[in-house]
Amino acid sequence: MSLESNSNNDSNEVSTVEGAGRQSTSRDKSPRILENGQWLATVKPLDKCCSLVTPATFDPECIPSELLADDLHFSSHDYTMTMEFLLNDSRFSCYIIFYRRILLVWILISLIVFIILAIEVVPGLELFGTAIVWLIIMAVGIALCLYAKQRMDRKLGKVIAAANQILMKHKILMCMEDQGTRSCHKISLHFYFYDISQCVYLLAKRLLLEETKSKAKPDTSAQMSAERNGSGTAVLSATDADAAEIAAAAASDEVVIAMEADTDAIVGDVAEDVSSHPRLVLKAEKLILQQSQHYLRSVSRSLLNFPPPTVIVRMPPTVRHCKTCYCLCQFTEERCFNHKPPKWYRRIC
Repeated sequence: MSLESNSNNDSNEVSTVEGAGRQSTSRDKSPRILENGQWLATVKPLDKCCSLVTPATFDPECIPSELLADDLHFSSHDYTMTMEFLLNDSRFSCYIIFYRRILLVWILISLIVFIILAIEVVPGLELFGTAIVWLIIMAVGIALCLYAKQRMDRKLGKVIAAANQILMKHKILMCMEDQGTRSCHKISLHFYFYDISQCVYLLAKRLLLEETKSKAKPDTSAQMSAERNGSGTAVLSATDADAAEIAAAAASDEVVIAMEADTDAIVGDVAEDVSSHPRLVLKAEKLILQQSQHYLRSVSRSLLNFPPPTVIVRMPPTVRHCKTCYCLCQFTEERCFNHKPPKWYRRIC
C-alpha cells in the first residue's frame, strides 16, 4: 500500500509540474504589449577592412528576428527597401565618413603646416606675420568645419525621415547613432516601436493654432496703428470701438490694462477638426519625421527620460504618448515652436 501511495504521489507531482509548465508556456505565448519608445532591435554593420576610410555597409537581406515578430506585421520587403535606400544615398555615406573626422583632420593639417612654416621661415617679423595669418586661416577653417557638420547633421535627418516614411506604416521608426571617432564602422541602427498618429494630430492642431494667431495679429496691429495715427473713420467696428474707449480712458488719466484676445479659446472649436486641413496634417507628419532622428538618438542615450519617482521635481513632466520619456510631439514642439532658431541661422543651415 505504501508503494502504491508513493507512486500516486509521484504521478500527482509530475502532473502538477507538467501543468505548471503548460501554464508558463501559455503565458509566454501571450502577445506582448508594445508601447511607444520601446526598443525593438539594433543592426550593426558588416566587418570589413579599412574601417578608417571606407563607409559602413549593411546586409539588406539579413533582417533581425526581433522585427519578424507576429505582433509587428513587418515585411522583409520593406526592410530591404529601407536599407537599400540608406546605403545608396550619398548623404548617409558622407555623414559616416566625415562628420566626426573633418574637424580633427583640419586641425592636424593646420599643425603640420605651422610646423613646416616655423622651420622654413626666418625668425622675426616674417615668422610673426606668418603665425597671425595661420591663426586666421585656422579659425576660418574651424568655422567652416562646424558649418559643414551642421549641414551634414541636417541632411542625415532628412535621409532618416525618408526611411522612416517607409517604416511608419508598420508603427516602427529608426535612427542612426555614430559611436566612433576613428573607425567608420562603429555605427548602429536602432529600431523602435512608435505610433505617430496621435502625435501628428496634436501637432496639426498646433499648426492650425499658429496660423490663426498669425492671421489675427496683423489685423489687430493695423487697427491699433490707425488709432494712434488719428485716422478718423465714419463707421467703427467692435474692435475699433474698444480701441477708442481705451484711448479715451488714457486721455482722462485713468489706469488702462490692455489685454490680448484669447485666441486659444477662439480657435478651440476650429482646432478640433484637423481632418478638414490635409495640408496641415501632411506638414505635421513631415516635421515629426524630420525630428525623428534627433529624438530617437536622444532616447537611445537616455537623455529624454523622465526623472525617477524618488526625485522630487518642482514641475512634474506631462506624459503624452510615451510613458518612459518625453513624447516625439513634445520634442518637435520644443525644437520647432518654443525654441525656434533665428531666421539668419535657418537660412545659413
